[in-house]
Amino acid sequence: MSINNDMAQPDDVYGRIGKYVSDARERAKMTQEELAERIGMTRASISNIEHGRQKIQIHILYILADSLNISPLQLVSGTNSEEYKRTSNTISDDTKTPKRWSYLLISDYRILNDWCCLVSDMFTEDAIFGCYQVGSSLTTSHYRDVDIRVIIPDDVYATKYDDTKRKYLNLAVSIWGQRVTGLPIDFQIQPYSLAHERYHGATHRRQPIGHKLYDTAEV
Repeated sequence: MSINNDMAQPDDVYGRIGKYVSDARERAKMTQEELAERIGMTRASISNIEHGRQKIQIHILYILADSLNISPLQLVSGTNSEEYKRTSNTISDDTKTPKRWSYLLISDYRILNDWCCLVSDMFTEDAIFGCYQVGSSLTTSHYRDVDIRVIIPDDVYATKYDDTKRKYLNLAVSIWGQRVTGLPIDFQIQPYSLAHERYHGATHRRQPIGHKLYDTAEV
């Protein structure tokens, strides 16, 4: 069996994230020592992260992003890196946020559906109402994120998911989805009452996704 040498290896991934951390720190005019003191790590650890020698756990990624005043997803994608700035012609002037300029393809939906099946399986104990695609990617080619929501009963949401746990979970699943599908996934868990309020009709609809039999299911 041949090996695809173009496939990103773990060391390459951590190396890229490390560069994005370094870029963000320099833009914040912060030394490694100052960043280390702010988040309770050693300067050596910051140096190792920036050079891709140290793996970053999800909670450390979140703390780093908060300290650098950017989003965790920007640290993963390099949205604010100098490398990205050189190709910023795809960023709208009003939001400074990258936009896509094509509708989701059938092939995108197939892999997105397969991934959402796995997501639904993760939450079976929560008696979820389902996994849904919402937002502008349903209706337009000019969208920023592919918004995926798992809708759960209000009582489960209130008792099981506090703010901190929800933030870490949403971030981790979003990053996982981006790596698996290649799409700009924005994942969130939401209580039924909020989802029903936000996605209530034709202009703010939600589309079930994550069918076991995608080719025969109504989507």
